[in-house]
Amino acid sequence: MNPLSKAQLLELLVQQGVEAFNQYRRDTEFDFIDLSNVDFEALDLTGINLSQANLNGSRLDFCILENATLIFTSFLKASLRETVFISANATEADFSEADLYQANFTGADLTECRFRGADAAQAQFIDATLSGANFQHAYLNDANFSGATLSGADFQNAEMEWAILTGVKYSEATKWGNQLPPGLKQPL
Repeated sequence: MNPLSKAQLLELLVQQGVEAFNQYRRDTEFDFIDLSNVDFEALDLTGINLSQANLNGSRLDFCILENATLIFTSFLKASLRETVFISANATEADFSEADLYQANFTGADLTECRFRGADAAQAQFIDATLSGANFQHAYLNDANFSGATLSGADFQNAEMEWAILTGVKYSEATKWGNQLPPGLKQPL
């Protein structure tokens, strides 16, 4: 099977839907696909499998990626404003320098994801798994991490004013930015 171009992949998705797109991915054994700089704005992509995809610079504002599989997906400098990632599996995805303003990652698996330099102001990470995630230099003001697992996460040099950290699970390896969970004292 010859690989489809960006335009053909987008047409498949828009014309035939997520299931047809996922079948194409299965038929091609989930080979790497390049969807960089593509405009997906406001599409319902519930359940899509975009694992091993390059979405760098793409626009996914207001998309629904609920229950999506995004393992090893790269969203470098992508626009994901108010995108819904509820219960998505995005293990080792790269959101570095992405615009994640008010994105909703509730219940998502974000193990070892990279958010380095991302703008995730007012994002929801409620009950998400963020073990080993890298948030260095990220903008996380007003982000909600309630109940999230943050074992080994790195928040060094992250802006976290008013971030909600109620009930988070963390380890000694977790490195904090300018906001700490309730009751945790900054080591001297």
